[in-house]
Amino acid sequence: MTCFVDGSDINAAMVSGGWALAFRRYSDVYADQEQESQRRQAGLWSGAFIALWDWRKRNQQTEILGALTVPLDAQNRLVPRPFASASSRTGCRIKGNISGNGVHIYHLPGQRDYDKTRITERKGERWFCTEDAAQAAGWRRARN
Repeated sequence: MTCFVDGSDINAAMVSGGWALAFRRYSDVYADQEQESQRRQAGLWSGAFIALWDWRKRNQQTEILGALTVPLDAQNRLVPRPFASASSRTGCRIKGNISGNGVHIYHLPGQRDYDKTRITERKGERWFCTEDAAQAAGWRRARN
């Protein structure tokens, strides 16, 4: 999908400026612009970041993109251990589960599926201490 305003391709402008990525899963249309903005270290490419499509499932193995020399601590800054793997041992009892079709759902104690829900941190699942934290991370409450 493209977006033009007064004959200008807005998507191309954003990718060329380094403020968006080419979503190669569906098209290579903007791949050249992305490569050039990466070479120039423009926009997002001037620092360290995680691609949008990897953000929700991020874990300690997630690829960090960005500048030619990504800071050594970028992994810890972008995927801090307490955020990625708070455990029930710390008193955090809200289970952040990823469904088979990739939906991020959190379960509260007392909800129907809470007891049978297992957390697999290596798959990006996690524990939350508050509903606000779960929602801020992009998870939705279980409907049961």
